[in-house]
Amino acid sequence: MDNKAEKSSSGLARQRLPAIAAGLALIVLASALFRPPPPAPAGPPAPPPPSVRLVRSAAKGADSLGGGDLASEDAALHDPTPLFLPTRWSSAQKELPDRPPEGSFTGYAPRLVFAEDRLGLDLEHAAPPMRAADALREGPLGSNPLIGFGRAEAPVPALGQRLARVSAADVRTGRIVFTESIPDAPGAPAELRSRAWEPLGFMAAVDAAGLVRPLVATARSGTAADSFFLGYLSGDFRIGERLAPGFYRIWVGP
Repeated sequence: MDNKAEKSSSGLARQRLPAIAAGLALIVLASALFRPPPPAPAGPPAPPPPSVRLVRSAAKGADSLGGGDLASEDAALHDPTPLFLPTRWSSAQKELPDRPPEGSFTGYAPRLVFAEDRLGLDLEHAAPPMRAADALREGPLGSNPLIGFGRAEAPVPALGQRLARVSAADVRTGRIVFTESIPDAPGAPAELRSRAWEPLGFMAAVDAAGLVRPLVATARSGTAADSFFLGYLSGDFRIGERLAPGFYRIWVGP
């Protein structure tokens, strides 16, 4: 059985060989019909692009600053001199005329408005006004436009004799809640009576029973008033009993 199968397969291969050879011949003939186009003939070479340049002169001894030849133009174009420096192309040096001799023109005499020894305003002497309203009424420029706005002499009461004045302000609101004058105090230093001292400042904490703690000085005058009022306000004046509970800034001044 095996020998018969081999003989049949070999017979089929021999029958197909002519068909395969005919197919290859047709493919070769078809490929011969298609050919690439022939290359285009090479034309003349393209001319170089135009360019502008200066032809250097080969002549020796030519004046580089002179005009009219190519060497001078080439030297001017390639001159390394900075453009901001003056050259004969960018600027011209002009000759300055001679200055006139001194004293060609005589000076003019000064015309002084005021004399050298006195001012010479010729102002009239006027007595100073005795009241503030008179100063507004008698102005140097004539009628004063402020007259008629209700400005008049107001009586100012004279202040009474006092040793000091005490003011207390609430720390939270800054509102003054207590003000009183001290006409006199026993054992006050002489500096207080002559008013030669600056205002003092204290911090106070007050509850229902009075001062919680001694006063704390915040501003000093550098005089005997510092120690005197520190003890006087807490003792004889009893500042804690005059204020409601809270925190206060206390100022004492002349």
